[in-house]
Amino acid sequence: MIDILRDGLSYDFGAVYAVQLERAGFMVRDCVYNNHNYASYYAANIAKWEKVLDAFLETIK
Repeated sequence: MIDILRDGLSYDFGAVYAVQLERAGFMVRDCVYNNHNYASYYAANIAKWEKVLDAFLETIK
């Protein structure tokens, strides 16, 4: 039974660390709720998200 439960577990890195990653894990939700165009929202934020992700990964190494 434990094996079945363990096999069904998943870990959403983007949701768990959304605050540390400047809400990158909530990009789709933010686009829908705030009526943003997905492509332009992504283009406007990708550089910030990559910088924050690199810094975060260095911290947890």
